[in-house]
Amino acid sequence: MKTFLNNKKYILFIFLQSFLVSFIATPLRGYNFEWSSFAGFLVYCIYTWFAIHRYCNYLSPARIVLITLVGLSILELPVRIIYFNSTFFSLPDFLMRIAGVLCAYFCHSCQRSIQVACLSIGFLVNIFMSFGIFHPMSGWDMWMNKVNTGHFIPTISPTTLRQDFWKDAINDQRISLAEHHKGKVTLIEFWTESCGVCWSGFPRLQQLHDKYCNHPQILISSVHVAYNKANRNNVSASHMLQQKNYTFPVYSIPATSSILKELDIKSFPRFILLDTQGRVVMNGGFNLQLIEEKIGELTRDVQISD
Repeated sequence: MKTFLNNKKYILFIFLQSFLVSFIATPLRGYNFEWSSFAGFLVYCIYTWFAIHRYCNYLSPARIVLITLVGLSILELPVRIIYFNSTFFSLPDFLMRIAGVLCAYFCHSCQRSIQVACLSIGFLVNIFMSFGIFHPMSGWDMWMNKVNTGHFIPTISPTTLRQDFWKDAINDQRISLAEHHKGKVTLIEFWTESCGVCWSGFPRLQQLHDKYCNHPQILISSVHVAYNKANRNNVSASHMLQQKNYTFPVYSIPATSSILKELDIKSFPRFILLDTQGRVVMNGGFNLQLIEEKIGELTRDVQISD
């Protein structure tokens, strides 16, 4: 009976520790997915290794791993079940954490003479996946495109929008995006104030704005999606950007706007590229090379037609 109670105590310890690690690590997703996946793998690999060594006299390594995985998943599974489609974006990060747990388990099962080599290989694979695939190869953006549009590359057949489509997107001077984008190749980033990934990507949008701000046929802009009623006034969105020295134009829409539904925008950031006729020619994640190629192609087409 005493052994049974002790086992329950250690099961609870491992579960709570794993849950706490997940609770602390999850907010990293809002800032940078590459670092989040890297840290998630590393932290769970280290924790699992610690837990196996610490509690192996009371529980089998396989049971310790199982409890760790339950603690890791307890925050995410209900959300992933209820909002299955919208949680696909963070799925690779979640899988990297599971990989960290399994890496520690299999390395612990190896002979002592090769455990260090096994862990080193796991660590190098983690670096390669997080920074070799997801970052320089735009892996996260490609995954986001796949989730949102079904394609890894954010290109679609030109889609014509109704004339008043952008009338709800207004700037701090109460002028709509519909008036500003007429006759221009227009890039629009949809973002929210609580989206850390959006904020970390703003320097890229500012870079594009600085490059094309004097071009008469190109507009680089953003649309702030206001979920908080207090932030539905565009002045607050402009103020937030000005505080960070961002100068690209910003418009605002409420989270209930039909624009989001008609463009099928369920996660942020999302980038929309319009041609000079106001048709959607790109819809997805950020791909600098593809965006610049498409902008160049569209502006050349305008010059030829002129």
